[in-house]
Amino acid sequence: MFDAHCHLDFAQFDEDRDAVLAGAIEQGVRGLLIAGYDQARRSLAAELTQTAGVFAAAGLHPWAVRDLGEAEALLEQEMLALEKALEEQHAGAFCALGECGLDYYILSESETEARSFQERAFLMQLELARDLGLPVIIHAVRCHDRLMRLLSEHPHPPGGQLHGYGGPAGMVQRFIEMGWVLSFGTPLTWDGYQKNKKAFRRAWECAPEMVTLETDAPDRPASPVARGERGEPSHLRLVLEAASRELGADAEEIADQCEANARRLFGLPEDEILGA
Repeated sequence: MFDAHCHLDFAQFDEDRDAVLAGAIEQGVRGLLIAGYDQARRSLAAELTQTAGVFAAAGLHPWAVRDLGEAEALLEQEMLALEKALEEQHAGAFCALGECGLDYYILSESETEARSFQERAFLMQLELARDLGLPVIIHAVRCHDRLMRLLSEHPHPPGGQLHGYGGPAGMVQRFIEMGWVLSFGTPLTWDGYQKNKKAFRRAWECAPEMVTLETDAPDRPASPVARGERGEPSHLRLVLEAASRELGADAEEIADQCEANARRLFGLPEDEILGA
């Protein structure tokens, strides 16, 4: 298995990160990708990639953009720091730009200026990734119509990943045709959430080579882990089992396909495996 999106660099893992990695290996996780959030943990994420099977991206999350308070000067500083990290400071450590994107859950419709600022930050990162030839990891919540329009207007040939896909099943094929891999996570394990499960089935029917699995740990723990507890990369086993039930397909075949997809998308070597 390959956890295509997690946050092993977050403070929730500072006390037992090695044990968490050991637990993931025990459950069959062969690799994982740390998605960037902001500057604060960027150096740690780069340091963690020195462990075989651990990979990372660098970006500015929409929540981190919100914390800038719509200050253009601060956004410019963040973008300069991100560009420097990708080109100089941690050259070779990051295989993608992200996560970046749009989150309309944290902003009401009346917060038009804040939404516009968030959109500018996203497009600036998309442009930077295009200049560097990097795939992009996109965070998208309650914004899929707008996201599709922006991606249509600003094509990104390197493609990338729509992480934790929460959009409608009806948009799945179009996103895939535009070159975006759809990643599905712990909601597949939760009771209900039929919209997400339908989207997963549709994605697999359309193009199994454009699907990855993830945990988004430490957020959103898989069932039956209690809500409020820490998610971990080892919970990818529960996500895989849920995916297998949804498709009525062999779990090992799904795992192999999704790992191959992640490694292809991010240009990762096949022989860099956790615990090797």
